[in-house]
Amino acid sequence: SSVIFFQIPELLGKVFEHCLPDLSDGLPTAGPLEAPVLLTRVCHLWRHTALNNPRLWSSLRLICFPVVPCKVLAENHIELLNEWQKRSGSCPLSLELKYFGLWVSDVHMIRRILATILPHAHRWKMLDVTAPMSSLHELFSLIGPETPSLESCRITITSSIASEPELAVAPFR
Repeated sequence: SSVIFFQIPELLGKVFEHCLPDLSDGLPTAGPLEAPVLLTRVCHLWRHTALNNPRLWSSLRLICFPVVPCKVLAENHIELLNEWQKRSGSCPLSLELKYFGLWVSDVHMIRRILATILPHAHRWKMLDVTAPMSSLHELFSLIGPETPSLESCRITITSSIASEPELAVAPFR
């Protein structure tokens, strides 16, 4: 019976992986009532098991809706991305980041948010980014040899902010 006790976290981790949303429903969010975050709030064993299962933290969707200036959510999103990337260990990452950037101040904040994911470009498996063109320069410069695991990439450019200068985009390699 002691063998079963030691296998509980491993078995529980497999069950937790099935709690994540189906990819056809979209990537997991950081919502407190959704897996994987919800799984960390049940008991000590569940928390420990969820936090130590990198596959639970390898996908994330963050959205800043157009009615909310990005600066309102930026620090929270940067913290979430850092934590998610750390917890995901070396697992390939699937990220969906939607920032519409309707205010001039948003471009700087979006750049800061995207800078958070750039060091992990070699782990990107799926990347779906929506942002103003002027915040995407660094992202474009990495796609190619720096992203060997990338299987799917969609970049949606929102309308440019009139007072924000456009940056030249490096060609895809």
